[in-house]
Amino acid sequence: MRVVGLVYMLHRDSVLVAVVEGASRRWVHLCGVHELLSLIAGLREELDDPAKVARRRLPLLRAFANWGRRLIPDEVLEHPPDVLVIVPHDFVHQMPLHLVAAEDGRALAVHSGVSYCSSISLFSWIVRRRRHWSSGPPLAAGGGVDVLATGPDTFQQLGDVVLATLPKWEPDATSLPDSPEEMDEVVMRPVDPDLDNAVMTPDLNLRIEMGRWRVKRILRDRNVAVACLVAHGFVDSENHRDSGLLLQAAGRSLRRLRVHGQMMTFPDVPLRELPANQAFAIDAEALTIAELESSLPPRARLTILLACSAGSSLQLRGDEPGSVAESLLRRGSASVIAPMWDCDYEIAAAWAEPFLAAWRGGAMPVALAVREAFRSLDDGLDPTALGPIHLRGDWQ
Repeated sequence: MRVVGLVYMLHRDSVLVAVVEGASRRWVHLCGVHELLSLIAGLREELDDPAKVARRRLPLLRAFANWGRRLIPDEVLEHPPDVLVIVPHDFVHQMPLHLVAAEDGRALAVHSGVSYCSSISLFSWIVRRRRHWSSGPPLAAGGGVDVLATGPDTFQQLGDVVLATLPKWEPDATSLPDSPEEMDEVVMRPVDPDLDNAVMTPDLNLRIEMGRWRVKRILRDRNVAVACLVAHGFVDSENHRDSGLLLQAAGRSLRRLRVHGQMMTFPDVPLRELPANQAFAIDAEALTIAELESSLPPRARLTILLACSAGSSLQLRGDEPGSVAESLLRRGSASVIAPMWDCDYEIAAAWAEPFLAAWRGGAMPVALAVREAFRSLDDGLDPTALGPIHLRGDWQ
């Protein structure tokens, strides 16, 4: 299997890339920065406009297969590897390089299993953590919820499709914290108004599949190898750490934490209010990046995060992560599959089935299963529809 890494660097007026294969590395000058600035600014504007994305009025994205070739070395375009690991820099972070046309005119995504990683140090850290993966069966957990839908919940249906292909995880006594440092279980009080005098009963079988605590428990449970989260995402333009996912409210609850050796109890509430000017079909809560980052690190080998506005590759100052997907990687999830920009439900569903059939719970590296999914959908589908879904993190 041939694995190639592309490590980008913007240097003064030039776009450079280090082509890494095995023990060899060489730098290649790709183009001048000024050649691409107006095109990249226009493409970013297109992909940030929900109306244009929904109507697929994306002329610059359609043309990116050609003008984006300036960002890929000729040797990769002529002879795509089996796996291509892309480490962007600066404006390259938001470029869908897997859609660039190879020499035969087809997207790189159908030739190579493409994985993105925001930095070399993050990729090295993720690889070193491979030994933490569960050696048991690849149990899956999660689901889907559309808190805005007034009709059938298609998000739940998609979550069910993903979970149906793998053995399903169910919370039990082994799901409780396995060390004093992890003593942070949440307990439910669905009817008792007197929270101060309520009996502390561990909640092992939440009725709410896609509530805040259930999602956090799934991400960090040592028995869960695959976490599937299908939901609406949202972006807070003033404070990116207040961005996150819209989940179903799970009712009144308490949380226990060990503080200076003592167990403390307090109401478990979201860290922010719901986005304003939005009508919800069911009781909802926001799970923010800040809350994820303050919780215990995720342990999932693969997180399938099918949520709008949650998979952006945007990097902020100091390489601070600008999306839920990137935060999960930084905290401990080995690989994340997410849309780089807003994605149709129908495309996500069509993509998920061939991916899961190829991956088979880890029988094939994740990146190669991603390649198989793109290959299965390559004929007859608009590349602007296929493009959002991408892999971040470890390619294995």
